[in-house]
Amino acid sequence: MSEISLTVLIIIEGQAPASVDLKRVDKNLTVSCNCSSEDKVCNHIISTLFGEEAKIVGCDGTLTKTIADMLAGSDVEHAFWKLRDLTMKSAKLKAELAQARTNLGEAIIDFKPW
Repeated sequence: MSEISLTVLIIIEGQAPASVDLKRVDKNLTVSCNCSSEDKVCNHIISTLFGEEAKIVGCDGTLTKTIADMLAGSDVEHAFWKLRDLTMKSAKLKAELAQARTNLGEAIIDFKPW
């Protein structure tokens, strides 16, 4: 049986620091956070799994690689990549929406033929 455990301290602006515990036994990855959020998957867990180095205290390339290695081939990996993909698409759509609002505002103030 292969087992690895890791505790990561995460600081997200505007929130209290939190500890995220990762434990991998064979293909099973368990992740938990000690924050007060009632969400099953809080922002601390997401930041940890996404490897957001700026939010991980004392982070270096070794720590984020360890997190990525724990995730790879685990029972959580597929769901993680789906969330990451949708998060990236969401960010792109938000930027496009902001641009569309700007374009609408400009069109309302000063008519532009399209």
